[in-house]
Amino acid sequence: MKTYGIVLLPDAKTEKYIGSLGTRVAGNQIRFGSKMMVHLSLLHVVLPARRLSTLVKAFQEIFLPGAITINCRGILHQKSGWRFVKVRKTKTLRKLQDALLPLTKIRARGTSFTWRAVATAAQKRSYARYGYANVGDAWKVHFTFGRTKSSRSTTQTSVQKRGHAERIALVVMGEHSTAGKIICSRRLTSP
Repeated sequence: MKTYGIVLLPDAKTEKYIGSLGTRVAGNQIRFGSKMMVHLSLLHVVLPARRLSTLVKAFQEIFLPGAITINCRGILHQKSGWRFVKVRKTKTLRKLQDALLPLTKIRARGTSFTWRAVATAAQKRSYARYGYANVGDAWKVHFTFGRTKSSRSTTQTSVQKRGHAERIALVVMGEHSTAGKIICSRRLTSP
């Protein structure tokens, strides 16, 4: 079984901004480059590799909106060690995730939910229904830019930064929920 992700890939300027935040985190376990890409997760699907062609075909048929603006609204340092750039959940992002939800019908059943103990009730419901905890109201839209062993407390910093998503991609998910190898991608174009 592998975990595949459908992710938004930012334009070069947004990617550089998120990547630069990661370089400032001492002991960061995430190193962006060819094996770990800056991305915004829309959906994760766990399935055997032999069913990948079904997922690729379905991904290619999904209707896509035009260009997507990404509104960064804060930086979150969690006690667990994760570092995120929080992104405003716009109607466009929500519609895009909703359009992808039928892809969860081809997922493997009975996969383990490793962080159930700390999940919210909404995340547990999403996982039970879709096999992915961050759906709909439970979806905390973000870019992950770092992970350390731990932190003393959870802190938030306000930031107002606008960026853009350039592509949507189907990827193999890697360590620390990073986007690894791109299987296929599609360009987001202006209407």
